Amino acid sequence: MSETKEKKRKSSDDDDKKERKRAKSAEKHKLKEQLPKTDENGIAYTKLQVRKMLKRVKRGMSPIPTKQEEQELKRQEAETRKEEEAEFAGLADSLVSEKKEEDSQDSDDEKDE
Repeated sequence: MSETKEKKRKSSDDDDKKERKRAKSAEKHKLKEQLPKTDENGIAYTKLQVRKMLKRVKRGMSPIPTKQEEQELKRQEAETRKEEEAEFAGLADSLVSEKKEEDSQDSDDEKDE
């Protein structure tokens, strides 16, 4: 008896998953219809651009960012890049200084012998 209950439970879970997948696919298709296919020059958008626009539409924003939004995004990216470079430079400097300390300790140990 337990095997039949498990089979029923699995089949109902599978049906739920299939139904959720269909609903999600239908919603995605509906949102994609709202997106523009080409830019003002008649050039088709790339997959990456379409994905970004789809995310914007899901959040309730217009698919194409305004000039102000683009400037803010570029500023944030530049700030993040600078922070990462500073972290990497600091990490590289600390690694170099640790290496120098190890070398000086090794040379001190050799002198003691």
